[in-house]
Amino acid sequence: NSIVKKALKNGTFMSLSEMTRMRLNNNTPSEFINLYYAEAASIVHYLISEGTEYRFEEFCRRLRRQEDFNSAFSDSYPRFRNIEGLNKQWVDYINK
Repeated sequence: NSIVKKALKNGTFMSLSEMTRMRLNNNTPSEFINLYYAEAASIVHYLISEGTEYRFEEFCRRLRRQEDFNSAFSDSYPRFRNIEGLNKQWVDYINK
């Protein structure tokens, strides 16, 4: 989480909405790739710690079945309501 905390402080943090739109390729600078994966690991850790491993597994199963992301997410994690709500709670968690 130190990479993610540093990104929050220096303004390079990517919101979940930004991360879902981002496409990594050979031209993507390595610092963005490193931050992307650090944030991805952080959000997975947060989701598992805030729910249960079962909820996360169910969310992943739904995505593998090609269910709509928003439906899979809201059914698996109803307390967050939407991706913006999750992003806010995640940032609060990182800042603790």
